[in-house]
Amino acid sequence: PLYIGLGLLVGGASIAFKSVLDLGRRLFGEAPGLRKVPAFFKPAIGGVACGIVAVYYPQILFFGYDTLDALLADVQFPLGLLLTLLLLKPVMTAISLGSGLIGGTFAPTMFLGATLGASYNKLLETGYENAASILYKNAGPDMTSAVIESFSIAGPPAYSIVGMAAALAAGFRAPLTAFLLMFELTRDYRIILPLMASVGFSSWLVERVEARTPAVATSVPPARETSSRSDDKTSVSESSALEYGVRVDAETDAELQQIP
Repeated sequence: PLYIGLGLLVGGASIAFKSVLDLGRRLFGEAPGLRKVPAFFKPAIGGVACGIVAVYYPQILFFGYDTLDALLADVQFPLGLLLTLLLLKPVMTAISLGSGLIGGTFAPTMFLGATLGASYNKLLETGYENAASILYKNAGPDMTSAVIESFSIAGPPAYSIVGMAAALAAGFRAPLTAFLLMFELTRDYRIILPLMASVGFSSWLVERVEARTPAVATSVPPARETSSRSDDKTSVSESSALEYGVRVDAETDAELQQIP
């Protein structure tokens, strides 16, 4: 049940992440103050904004793999720092992509899931300790020991891994890929059920919300959008790739027919 709650939280965070990405795109493309700024100058604005924040929180820089490695290695992060990074990383990613800086959303999505999973674990541990303390005062040590032995909470690395899988499943609509990727990373059969629960519920939540609100933001940055918004137009690059693939297949078939 705890991992189901994590899956729902990650699903909601993924929806918010997509909305923030769209807000960053519209900020640099439609805001009155930034719309008149030359396109070649906008990446500098995004870089300065990220640099100022990185002075105080260097964990947001680059892909965030160092922070992910630390979380998976059970390095203890304060809850306040995790929650701050959980808010700053999506905002800085939106500013970077919206301003035109080169980047993607795969690593930030994993960062989002890992930090949310670790934060969720710390909140569970705090609640668990408080509940155990109350139970000890009211029911005595014997009952408290029995409850503690029958119910335990996994460590932060487990919740970080499950959070990453749930975020990838919700953000990229690829639950099976996210499940297999994280299982391949851990090779631990005990994590199969938590992964299935979190991945399934995060994907379900995103699908339900996006089905009711078709205008949910897309995570594709403006620099990578194609001009295929009208029904009667096709991207030149896509048509060229298609023609090239057909031509290669035809040449391959001809060569195979000549082999005795």
